[in-house]
Amino acid sequence: MFFPCFSISSNYQILEYLLYSNSKEMVLRKANKTDLNGTEVMLLGAAVSMAGTLISHPIDTVRTALTVQVAGTQIGIFESTRAILKDKGFSGVYRGIIPNMVC
Repeated sequence: MFFPCFSISSNYQILEYLLYSNSKEMVLRKANKTDLNGTEVMLLGAAVSMAGTLISHPIDTVRTALTVQVAGTQIGIFESTRAILKDKGFSGVYRGIIPNMVC
């Protein structure tokens, strides 16, 4: 059995993990440290989570548009993306990002 929501969620978690591990290594190298304290870990985690949301939110917007299509209108990913960009502009793919950033 295939669980598309699980696979999408796990992809975002993998993205955030990769961003976190690479950012942590970069910060440690730049600060010439061996480990981060609790506050640094928290701030780095928050920044990485926001970056992950900025990267993945357009995909969620297009996926949602595909999910709520009117019956009988079968359009694909590229057509849906073009329609969002045409109707709402570039900000259309980031519509609703503020609540995602807060949560």
